[in-house]
Amino acid sequence: NLRFAILEWTGVADTVTSDVVKNWASTTYTPNNFFLSSGIVVAGIGSVSLTSGVRTSITLTTTVSSSCNNLIVFFWTDTTQIGTKLMLFDVDCHTGGTRVWSQRPIAQELVLCQRYYEKSYLIDVKPGTVTAVSICQGWVNPNSYGWFKVPQIHNYLVFKRIAIAPIFYSPYTGVAAKVGEYSAGSVYVADRNAGAASIGNNSYGVSWNGSGTEWTGNNYIWHHWTVDAEL
Repeated sequence: NLRFAILEWTGVADTVTSDVVKNWASTTYTPNNFFLSSGIVVAGIGSVSLTSGVRTSITLTTTVSSSCNNLIVFFWTDTTQIGTKLMLFDVDCHTGGTRVWSQRPIAQELVLCQRYYEKSYLIDVKPGTVTAVSICQGWVNPNSYGWFKVPQIHNYLVFKRIAIAPIFYSPYTGVAAKVGEYSAGSVYVADRNAGAASIGNNSYGVSWNGSGTEWTGNNYIWHHWTVDAEL
């Protein structure tokens, strides 16, 4: 059997546990039995018997209470499956009793997500990874203060929910809150401190931060970034 449940998380919002199961051997699918005793409310539960190689459609409808801070859709099997593939696809969770399910194109899903979160890294690359692929690039320009600045403005692909400062990462070391200085021959020199300026919900600027050592004029400044505008 494939079992599935809609669970309410009543704990602190956005601090959902990664494992909602207390006892996998239990067949009583309630809190403090199969599920955890704290922070979990079973809003709805269902099961279906699967036949190998046969596609099976399932639906589950429930009412979510006002105590819910996060919603969890959870699937599991009655028994341990060794050497077996369980494929779940076209999964959707939505409100409304009569809404017709219609899968959105992946490009639209990505754009909807990027309103809240975006990064310079490739989609499958973790922030902080040491890589020069898809970096943002500018250069060091002397100014009248005797220090140097980084004249860079970078646009987001999607307008963010709010204007918020990005987090920078050095492409050479992966260290957060740093940018990398590179020579004219693209040879790494050092990580440097830099701050975000002219912050909008569609772009940001990189400003100099003279902290000890002057940067070399006309060198490159490379960096990665992430921006998080979640609710």
